[in-house]
Amino acid sequence: MRRWRREGAALWDASAAAMTDRPGPPPAAPPAEALGRLLAFLADRELRDAVVARTITGGRRPTAAYLDTGAVIAAFDAARRRDPEAFAAAFALGTAVAQAAPDGAGAPALGLLAFLAWWSSDGARADVLAHQALVEEPGHHLAALVVRALDAAAPPPWYEPQHRSPASARAERASGNVAGHQTDGGP
Repeated sequence: MRRWRREGAALWDASAAAMTDRPGPPPAAPPAEALGRLLAFLADRELRDAVVARTITGGRRPTAAYLDTGAVIAAFDAARRRDPEAFAAAFALGTAVAQAAPDGAGAPALGLLAFLAWWSSDGARADVLAHQALVEEPGHHLAALVVRALDAAAPPPWYEPQHRSPASARAERASGNVAGHQTDGGP
């Protein structure tokens, strides 16, 4: 299984690099066979989590470096604003994978896209994508986590409003107060 995941990580990295914006015509999506393989790889939680960790850390290390749970946790502990280039490549590739998926089978890519949208503070897009993933695969773990974060008005861990100190914002979130508004489960 470890070799299979490393193969998936390498395919993700190569495909994402090819999707990076460059001068000239927009990059073409990988071939259908590669997109199908990427969909299967994204269905594996460990590999999907490695893709997420690589993306949120800026994509400088290879995805295979995050196949260890400790590396994924460290990536989340070092949470920061998104790297526009890494996110653009991951979002473009995830979109291509979702579009190429057979009807009703796109949840792995849609869940990834929902998480990336939430991390980018695009709650409306995250909500639509997460619910699409849940329609295709009820109980999809990552999509369900995104919906819970949105329902709780929980911002990405890197989010710190400019008018408050980081320590003050963390204390407010810990007390259930998000972005200056008490979260009580209501609208």
